[in-house]
Amino acid sequence: MPAHSKKRPRETANLNTGLVEIYEDLASENSQIRLDAALRLLSAKYTDAELVKILTRLFRGLCSSRKAARLGFSVALTEFLIRYVTSEARFSIEQVLLVFKEQTEPIPGASGQELRDYHFGRLFAAEALIKSKVFLKPDRLQSWSTLVEFVLELYHKKQWLQEECGWVLQQALVSLRYQPAFLDQAWVVFEQLEGHRLIKTLEGIALWITFWSGDNPSSPFSHTIFKNNNPLDAAEKTNLLNALKAVYVDDDGGDELYHNSGSTWSNKLHFAWIVIFEAAQKVNANRVRFSDLWTSFVDEYLFANAASEQKKYWGFLMVQHFIENNRHPSQLMGLNFQRCFCNQLSKAERHLHGIAMKTMKAVLHTAEADEEESIAGDILVHMVRTNSWVDFDKITKTKFVEKLLTMTSSDAWDKCLGALVDSVSNPELAPRNKGTTQFRIACADLILTAVKNYGRSRTNEAQRLDELAMENSVETLASFAFCQVVSKKGDVQTIDEQTKGAFRGRLLSTLSHLMTQTDDPSTYPAIAAAFLLTNKIEILPISPSSKTILASIKRAGKKMMKCGKHTWLLGATDLTIQKNVKVYRAFRLLFALTIIQAFCIDADALNLLEELEAAYDAHLDDNGNVQERSSGFVEILLSLVSKPSVLFRRVGKEVFSSCTAMVDQEGLDSMFDVLLKSEDLAGQQELFDAEDDAEEEIRLDIDEVSHATTPDSDTSSVMEETMDNEVIEFENKLAQALGTHRAEDELVNGDAQESDEEMMDDEQMEALDPMMSNMFKERKMASHKKETKNARDTIVQFKTKVLELLEIYVQQESKNPQNSILATIPTQCIACIQVTKSKQVSEKAAAVVKAALNAYKLSAAPEPHKQVLKVAKQELRSVHQNVLKPGSNLYLRTCSQASLFLAKMMLNNNATVEKVWKEYNRTGEKMAASQDVKVVGALFQDWFNWLTNAKATLSKRAVIA
Repeated sequence: MPAHSKKRPRETANLNTGLVEIYEDLASENSQIRLDAALRLLSAKYTDAELVKILTRLFRGLCSSRKAARLGFSVALTEFLIRYVTSEARFSIEQVLLVFKEQTEPIPGASGQELRDYHFGRLFAAEALIKSKVFLKPDRLQSWSTLVEFVLELYHKKQWLQEECGWVLQQALVSLRYQPAFLDQAWVVFEQLEGHRLIKTLEGIALWITFWSGDNPSSPFSHTIFKNNNPLDAAEKTNLLNALKAVYVDDDGGDELYHNSGSTWSNKLHFAWIVIFEAAQKVNANRVRFSDLWTSFVDEYLFANAASEQKKYWGFLMVQHFIENNRHPSQLMGLNFQRCFCNQLSKAERHLHGIAMKTMKAVLHTAEADEEESIAGDILVHMVRTNSWVDFDKITKTKFVEKLLTMTSSDAWDKCLGALVDSVSNPELAPRNKGTTQFRIACADLILTAVKNYGRSRTNEAQRLDELAMENSVETLASFAFCQVVSKKGDVQTIDEQTKGAFRGRLLSTLSHLMTQTDDPSTYPAIAAAFLLTNKIEILPISPSSKTILASIKRAGKKMMKCGKHTWLLGATDLTIQKNVKVYRAFRLLFALTIIQAFCIDADALNLLEELEAAYDAHLDDNGNVQERSSGFVEILLSLVSKPSVLFRRVGKEVFSSCTAMVDQEGLDSMFDVLLKSEDLAGQQELFDAEDDAEEEIRLDIDEVSHATTPDSDTSSVMEETMDNEVIEFENKLAQALGTHRAEDELVNGDAQESDEEMMDDEQMEALDPMMSNMFKERKMASHKKETKNARDTIVQFKTKVLELLEIYVQQESKNPQNSILATIPTQCIACIQVTKSKQVSEKAAAVVKAALNAYKLSAAPEPHKQVLKVAKQELRSVHQNVLKPGSNLYLRTCSQASLFLAKMMLNNNATVEKVWKEYNRTGEKMAASQDVKVVGALFQDWFNWLTNAKATLSKRAVIA
């Protein structure tokens, strides 16, 4: 062989083709093929000479970087040693070490990848020797020492081998830790570490912590290595941090002996970090605290502003690893981490965006799996106290904070509320990058978000709403919306009107949401109103009208409290009591919300309080029974639902559903009047001529406030921008006609010259008159069109809300066989379809008639009521007169459904089928006699189909003629 060759000579004589195939399969990238090859190798019988060759070949195979050779040969070598050294003793340990040294020793002149292969081969070979446990005999202590020496020599070879060498020895100590008979083997490791001056390196400390637990004896050294023989001792914190940062300083104060800059990129954590921090989690008075160690190393070092991306990457891995095993995860959420976490999540093109996303998912997954709900709460409380939650979801375009809110316990949320109250009450606690007003509004938004998301992730319906936590949220919003704010120092803080308005809006939105979460919708509005009544002296400003306002509110408050005393009877079996309790709840809800509005010094709310008191006295006696039907109650509800507010719309529907029995014909007529109004400026003036002063009160609702995160705010911004553009366009046209510039343009351009307008003579001005007249006329027409469109939209929305109330009415009152005014609703809906130009209103009116038809059931044992029969007959004739008028398919279908509904009412009140037939015959004759009348086949077809299906029920009553 040439002298310059760096490869060891390969024996080519007497090749065993079977073994060659086995060696080839041991390098396969398929794990199953590798295992099968190892089994085939061990299943055959060999001579001593063959065993030596095989052992040599296995060690040599570990030095190969071909495919997965190291993995396959490592497994085969481990099993080979167990069998032929430990079990059959075909080799001595000295022979094995000799072959180990010869085959893993780099050949002279090796460099680059070849040298790297030999280093890794020795490392994998040492690991196989340790796993085989061939050294676990008292007489092999010297051989064990030799192997450890090999590993530590390798430790000094290359920086990138240090962690791997430490990990191999750590695995050995793990197995020795539970075998006291082999304590000497463990002592050999530490003596060798001390001899190589590695005992205080990162790997040395991890090895010490791994072995010297509470079950093992003290240090084997006569001199002190660590304070109290514990590298985690509080006095060793500085040395420990230096080791974690891979810096080793000589105890004698000499020069730095060892420095590991950590420049080698790795996508996994150093095993020693995990060992050290897991040990630090165990509480001990003399140990360094986990939180202090985490802050000093992870937060202030790995996540430092000037830290490299590699260190920050390791920091994210540390958070992912320890979030699952830490009962106080807020310890992991340092300020530097939260800053880096937010920055990396904010943009997908950032280098650490992926690992940041994985960290966020790990945190949320751990919080979701926590049955005690302590993890999410602990993190959220910490974020609130450090103000790191502010704009977090907005900046990162995630819902991290919102998702934490869904998994937060009531106790944790109470702590968050306390922190928010402190932040709002003490301006110095607000973040520097956000103004006091904006920060306070953000706090109000967080409370609203918490209420809307609280308990969403819970599967147990009983846990979906914690009454105490929600009550505290409502009172907190009410406090900042109306009351004085006192700081920790006892100073009264001034809350600007913008902040108060924001808190009032969030309060109303919170109440709107909570109404849908409880059996009694009046619960939380009553809590808020009672809180304001208790603190009324602080809320209302000193003015001549204060006494009048307080007197009105006080009377309403007493009636609200009285209504609350009757609501607990809802569980009673008596239907009359249940009906009365629902009415009391409705009044309690109306009183509570109107009291809240009255505290805003709203004249419309004060008038509404007076109307409510009158309606209360008219409908309820001292015994708590409903007195009579009245139209005044409907007028109050119409006043509420006319406001463009989600809350009042929801309140109107909730109250109306509880009090349909109190509605009389006059009340329904008030609703019908709305449906028949024209959808233009004239109709708007007729409906809202007395409500011009109520616009300011509407703005209190968060759903109508201009807010950057809501669709409504976007619409408002677009409208304002459109108006500005129109003004600018008009000014440009005017300037063009006059031959001048807009005033703003002159200021921007610094034009100080005399305008052209001043230089015009009388003839030029007269020539401009027609042009100016047309421009102002066009502007006036555009303004009128916009006003007309806004009026139309307002009327359409109001009609839709009224139709929603009518739909509730027909569903509730269809069960009442004595309700004659129910028959008047279909004809009014048909009239509404004839009048309206809105598809939305038409479809809603048709839906009301369909709901009435579906809700009203044909009875097998009718109870005749003459008044109901009379009204139903009149309305049926009216419907059949309307069906002869021209209309859309929706209109004709609605007429047909209205006819069936009224026919059912007549049949339920002892009318015969023959009487109903007469109306259908009369309509058919008119259709046949007039060419102008459109033949409506669906009217008769629907009647035939219904009659066929209802024949069984009707035959039992023997009413078919």
